[in-house]
Order: sequence, then C-alpha cells, then structure tokens
Amino acid sequence: MADRITATERRLIDDWLEHRPQREVKPTPTRPRAVYPDRIWRGPTPKLRPDARRTKLGPMPVQAALEWAFRREAAQLELPERRSIEERGSGFGMEYVLMERARLGGVQIDTSIGSSEPHDDAETIAAIVSNLPGDLGGLRQAIRVSELARAGLEPNWMPGAVPRWQPMEWRRDRAPGFEEGKAEVCGHWVEHFEVAHPKNPAKAIRRSRRHELRWVPCHLHPTPGAIARARANYQDWWFSLSHIRRSLKACGMLREVSITDAMPSMQPWGDAE
Repeated sequence: MADRITATERRLIDDWLEHRPQREVKPTPTRPRAVYPDRIWRGPTPKLRPDARRTKLGPMPVQAALEWAFRREAAQLELPERRSIEERGSGFGMEYVLMERARLGGVQIDTSIGSSEPHDDAETIAAIVSNLPGDLGGLRQAIRVSELARAGLEPNWMPGAVPRWQPMEWRRDRAPGFEEGKAEVCGHWVEHFEVAHPKNPAKAIRRSRRHELRWVPCHLHPTPGAIARARANYQDWWFSLSHIRRSLKACGMLREVSITDAMPSMQPWGDAE
C-alpha cells in the first residue's frame, strides 16, 4: 500500500517518542477551606475513659466499677413495673408449649437471648444504683448515672466555656470564609447637600440622600445560667457517686470487686483554672 509507513519513518517516530519533552503537570489548586468564627460553643469531643475498658476485677474506684457493671457486664437497673397485673398478661403454660412444639413437627424452639447473665457483683452495683434516695434525684438520677457509665463518659460541665457576645444570625453570602452578623434596619436619616449644575456651574442644585441606620442583634452564648446548670448537674452526679461508693463499701455483698476511696474531682473547673 502507498500510504504504509516506511522503516525510516517508523524509526523517526520512535526516536521522537523516546526523546520528546515531558509535559510538566501542575498541581490542581486547592480551594482554601472556609474558616468560620466559633459561633456556638460545643465543648471538647467526648472521649472514652481508659478505665471504661477495664475487665480485670479487684480494687477499683466507684466510677470504674459503674462502667464495668453497666458497660462490660450490661447490667440493668431494677425499674418498677408501671403496668397493672391485668395489663401485664399471663405467661404460657408447659401444655401450650408442648402443643406448639408438636404442631411444628417436634422441633425444639431456641429461646436463648444470646448473651450470658451479668456478674453477681454487677447485679449488686445495679441494685445499689436503682435505690438512690429521693434527695439525690431518685430514679431519674439513677438512670442518668447508669447511662453515663454505659457510655464511659462524665457529665459535660462545659470546660473552657466563657460567655461571649455573638450575633443572633449570621450571613455567608460573600466570599468563601467570610461571615458576618446579620444586620437589621432600626431607622434612617436624610442628608441634604448641593452640587453644581452640569450645564451652568454658577447655579447649584439641591440633592438629598437617604441613609439607613443598622444594628446587629447580639446575645450571650453560652449564657452564665447554662454554664451554672451544667456544673450543678456535674456536682449532682458527683454526690450520687459518693453515695453509691459508701453504700457499696457498707453492703458487704461484693465478692470479687472492692471499692476504693478514689473519686473524680468535685469541681474540675476550679482545678483547670
């Protein structure tokens, strides 16, 4: 064929491909990440305490004992039954179970829940927590203590929170990363002035310009009341742990777990300052 590439042309093409200049690949410019001011105080990210993963029994603080009982052993509180006897219903008798098993062909129904029972000491700890006195919060505080222990956390006492004036609303309709408070119109005033006539400079023309008065509504966040409530809730939790510690040491029903006198700080915000 007349249009076939000759050997000389093929050699020239291969030589050019081998020695052709490499194209410099420029990195794609990355868009700067928008950085907005800290409008809402969210506090530090909760982290699981190292003692919450403890499995070795023996002497331990009351907080570690609660986390072991509710987190590791999945102990449950002894909550009162609110339904009446009529609403609870009745269980199935053995005759009914045998009839249903025969109807299904004689198979044995697996009724296991797939988990073992909690440790006896964990059940004792759950029983002590369930009987918190009413002056410490009663059942409501017992549920709160157990849920915090199950999560391996402490109450959020808002460390580092300082009340600051912040706008009520924010606007972000400009360049990326730019944010300002949303202003509102609260009034206006009119400016009167004179300018020279465009055709007759000796003659003046009166003009007026309307100016708006704007202000940015602000509020305190977090409020001093919110900080005080968070730290009061922490102290309520601390007093509940103190009562549970004394009750566990006095009951004499723990077999493999012993409660030490160690307690978390009563006022960690004072220690931090």
